[in-house]
Amino acid sequence: MQARVYEFLKNSYSELLITKNEKESKAAADAASFLGYNSFVLPDFRANYGSDLRVYKEELFELFTALNDFYSSNSSKKILISPIRTIINPLPKSELFSSLSLSFADDINFDDLKNTLHNWGYNFVDIIEEKGEVSFRGDILDIFPI
Repeated sequence: MQARVYEFLKNSYSELLITKNEKESKAAADAASFLGYNSFVLPDFRANYGSDLRVYKEELFELFTALNDFYSSNSSKKILISPIRTIINPLPKSELFSSLSLSFADDINFDDLKNTLHNWGYNFVDIIEEKGEVSFRGDILDIFPI
């Protein structure tokens, strides 16, 4: 597997490589790194349409981190490596990976902020306990950043 990936990337350039599973993705990333590629490996995301995504929270964080790193990389030789089950799902565009900085005493439009955090995948709860959760209680805002 690694020899085929090495030969392919040596003779051509691609920004996306699709593999059968996560094991092959990691082997392909090793071959790409040997050729000087900055490789980004997506996890094997097994959710189906209609699945409760709360079960896949860790995989989603790993997926979004890898995509964000890929989109923000300025490397001329970068490659996104993904198992087939992951890449068949619609993935977010690079425009959706923006950031937001809040400071003490900032004037905030709560409706816009709620929409932004919702679109970014934050879970709205009463008391935050883990990454990706946000709580709005009147004028009080608690965020546990992803």
